[in-house]
Amino acid sequence: PDYPRQDDWWEHGQDLYRAHFAECGFVEVAQPRPGDALLLRIGAPVPNHAAIVLPGGRILHHLAGRISGTDTYDRLYRERTTHVLRHAATAAHDPSAG
Repeated sequence: PDYPRQDDWWEHGQDLYRAHFAECGFVEVAQPRPGDALLLRIGAPVPNHAAIVLPGGRILHHLAGRISGTDTYDRLYRERTTHVLRHAATAAHDPSAG
């Protein structure tokens, strides 16, 4: 959903990703696999960026000022990852989730 927010919401006391991921059907899991979502902190005190895990150690995401694209899920992004999320309908069928 398109939640009400101000520009640079992460700098103004809002924590939108953590506040809403569960109600959108996502659960936190320990290890990422293709199709999972990553929450990251990019120059912010709370998660303010998301990426989708792709096969081959890649992620799909959109950084401000750039077009959407893929990058290697390298140390830079791993260190900024705060949550690995999987949709609950998928996780329910995965014995390794959690």
